[in-house]
Amino acid sequence: MSLRNTPSRRASRYPLILPPRQGLTLPSLVTLHGSIDGQIVPPTWQKGFHPEVQPLLQRAHALLGEANHLRIIGYSLPETDSYVPYLLKAGLRTTRNLKSVDVLCLDKGSKVQSRFDSLFEFPEYRFRNDDVLNYVDSIATRIDSRAGLEFEHNYFFGR
Repeated sequence: MSLRNTPSRRASRYPLILPPRQGLTLPSLVTLHGSIDGQIVPPTWQKGFHPEVQPLLQRAHALLGEANHLRIIGYSLPETDSYVPYLLKAGLRTTRNLKSVDVLCLDKGSKVQSRFDSLFEFPEYRFRNDDVLNYVDSIATRIDSRAGLEFEHNYFFGR
């Protein structure tokens, strides 16, 4: 399976599954907004009342408490989605192992960054104003089996 860029972008394809590596653990992914093959949950404070979303919210809360790194990619933290800041603050309040928080989102007016800046008071928090496809392209074209995904992620974020 692959992800194809829009015609206006580079016409390369990106593998969604990286080659297996010994000792590789895959990151957890929870989509709180729904998915293309299921119900879409609009940004609202009432997310917790959707029966399809409740187990995802519980899983997200548990994962946040166990997180070593939090990566938010392509989510603008809209003001109307007041449940997500609550979830993030509640979940991260119990974490003991959090090393970094990275947010990648296209932000044309600095409002997105401002919302995230006010949410995270963490020394290893970084915001990158960029397109998700640029992120994927950077990693896909530079990834080296010796350096790995974590190295390429940090290279993109400038660390």
